[in-house]
Amino acid sequence: MAPPNTEPLPRMSATIEILYRQAADHLAAGRLGPAAELGAQLLRRAPDHAGGLHLLGFIELQARQPEKAVPLLARSCQRDGTNPTALFHLAMAYTACGLWSNARPVLEKVVALQPNRLEARVKLAEVLEQLGEHFAAIDIYRWLIQANPKDGASYSRLGHCHLLLGDYANAIDSYRAAAELTPDSPAAHYNLSLALRHGNRSSDACDAVAQALALRPNYPAALLNLGILREQQGDLEGAASGYRTVLEILPTCTAAYWSLANLRSVRFSAEESEAMRRLSESGLTGDEDRTYLHFALAKDFEDKRLYREAFEHLAKANALKRGSTPYSRQFVEEQFAGIKETFNATFFAQRAGVGLAAAKPIFIVGMPRSGSSLVEQILASHSHVSGGGELPTAQQIAHRDIRNRYQAPFYAAANQFRPDEFAELGKLYCQRNAELVRAKARFTDKAPDNFILLGLLRLMFPNASFIHARRHPLDTCLSCYKQYFTDAQSFSYDLEDLAHYYRQYRDLMDWWHGELPGTILDVDYEAVVGDQEAQSRRIVEFCQLPWETRCLDFHETRRAVKTASVGQVRQALYASSVHQWKNYEPYVHPLVDALTDLL
Repeated sequence: MAPPNTEPLPRMSATIEILYRQAADHLAAGRLGPAAELGAQLLRRAPDHAGGLHLLGFIELQARQPEKAVPLLARSCQRDGTNPTALFHLAMAYTACGLWSNARPVLEKVVALQPNRLEARVKLAEVLEQLGEHFAAIDIYRWLIQANPKDGASYSRLGHCHLLLGDYANAIDSYRAAAELTPDSPAAHYNLSLALRHGNRSSDACDAVAQALALRPNYPAALLNLGILREQQGDLEGAASGYRTVLEILPTCTAAYWSLANLRSVRFSAEESEAMRRLSESGLTGDEDRTYLHFALAKDFEDKRLYREAFEHLAKANALKRGSTPYSRQFVEEQFAGIKETFNATFFAQRAGVGLAAAKPIFIVGMPRSGSSLVEQILASHSHVSGGGELPTAQQIAHRDIRNRYQAPFYAAANQFRPDEFAELGKLYCQRNAELVRAKARFTDKAPDNFILLGLLRLMFPNASFIHARRHPLDTCLSCYKQYFTDAQSFSYDLEDLAHYYRQYRDLMDWWHGELPGTILDVDYEAVVGDQEAQSRRIVEFCQLPWETRCLDFHETRRAVKTASVGQVRQALYASSVHQWKNYEPYVHPLVDALTDLL
């Protein structure tokens, strides 16, 4: 970070100018103490001296005291608002304090004053990312790449933005460019492996992570990603071995403990249990680390049938997550009411014949942890069906593309659509999932939240199949409470919020059944466990597919599975997950009381 410039300000007295230049010379030579002393003398003589304020603010910034730097730099910029270096240092102090919204206009002013100041554009993009304005950040990274096509760092940051937006194709392209420009960077290949994994290209992801590990064999993040890839491909033993290798290298890696717990079929050793206990008592400072660890400890105690202790850790984990992921009951109620106001039987009748008739995706919807992975694995075992997993595409189209175009929620904007726009949205969905569309005649999308979009999806794809995966309300909600969702489900971190959301979900599903009779097949998890063949035949027939006995051997189907149920779908059906809530009955009264009439 460049120090303040030493150009004298107009009308500066000789004494003040000497003090300022002497202080600046000490600063340039790295002598912060003498520089600060002379700067303080200067401000005693001229308290509003912009250069002196800038100099002392910069010294505080260098000393990692941004909270002391901010008022000094802010006063300097008030005195001289056209000094781009002082403005940039003020923005750096703001960001060091986490004041991202304060930093944004300051950086925008720097860029206006010095359009070619690359460090300011890079910092502005970082601030925009922190503020959630990823599209604006993408525009900056593209400008930086155009200015320097060999800038691997900007390609990497661009890839990160695309990854956060769920735009995996562009994330892959950006990260691949970064890896090609910086072939000796383990991080570049690791980032590429992440994008490829999220983009359902597990084989290519394994190649990329192997390159990262060839460059840095003990790279914890890459080893963790390799474990996840093995897990998704069904190599649960290899995944467990990988996670344990991470812990050998980095014993404090709480994500590795959680990943082991998430395998479900794996049990912690006595040594691992003790290590987690010691780690939990060590005063971990990061909320994410503590959250990972409490979820892992909950699984460990559950395996030992110590349900009280397990629930204590679940409560701690969920309280930590809820603190950073608030749930708005009002927003959900208003959203669902708006959906029902638009998507009714009259609305559908007036738009008969719209949509992309040629495409026939299979949407599996419902609450998370309700058996949707099991339904998908049954269908993905069919020779005509590819399993797409939880595709983000429908949510992106509804909540990003439509909102950006119409400046309104999808359910309000739908009233403004031309008839052909539903087919256009269907084509966009298919373009973003082109590999799945080409692979086989049919494909599944089991993003559970798509139950919210069911009316829109019905109009986009009039020949789609809709399967509603259901499970006992208390088993569903408790399973959500036990799961650390990497893509946060804000309703799942509090028992009363869970009950509220579950009732809203059930009410909306009842609405869809009433307004679209015969469109949705309800499949109960307990029924599949009780009579696998009958329910599997029912599912396959509903999707207008010929019966294949391989659908009964779903656990032998080799494909990448990316959801929390990856361990379960690699095993034959078992009944231990039915009425699992009974183990926690003394501790889940808020759920039982709120959902009694639905049980």
